Amino acid sequence: MGVLNRLVATLVLFTTSLLCEAECPIECYCDHGTITCSGNKILTRFPSEIFGGTNSPSLESALEENSHIFTRFELHDYNVYIVSKREFLSLISANKNVTELSLSRNSIVNIENDTFAGHELSHLKVLDLSDNKLNYFMGGEALKKLKVLDLSSNELQQVYGLSEMSTLETIDLRANRISYLEPTIFQVISFLNQ
Repeated sequence: MGVLNRLVATLVLFTTSLLCEAECPIECYCDHGTITCSGNKILTRFPSEIFGGTNSPSLESALEENSHIFTRFELHDYNVYIVSKREFLSLISANKNVTELSLSRNSIVNIENDTFAGHELSHLKVLDLSDNKLNYFMGGEALKKLKVLDLSSNELQQVYGLSEMSTLETIDLRANRISYLEPTIFQVISFLNQ
């Protein structure tokens, strides 16, 4: 019985590995429920396949077809300075089972102001924007189900919209230059400490 269980587990891992390699952009790999893409500090755009590239299988379709496999999506070491609302929504709406999105170490200076307004991203629980170059962060009601927000090691001076994220359990603001926090953030922090 033990041999049969090992055989099944091996086949599942092998199938997942083949599927991921066949569907992911060349700079991406899959491991233990995570898709990780690295730009190696050379690429200035996230893989076009993520946004539905025309001549190759899109990562979005791979995520949709294999939603039970992937729960974490990481894009790191790109030189992407601005993330548009369209790009962000493409990243996170491709699969409702992706609960963790990491955009750390990408040199991001700006995320469009209305990115987290309107659309509810109720499946997103963890958002990691650490180790970028963000000057300010504008949260919003789209992240109202978020539990963990990592904004550490940026160049943040101002942070807004955190009070709309009532389910936050952890906010990491270390290693920034914050000069302004909206007054309601202290209500959120007080709530978190109860």
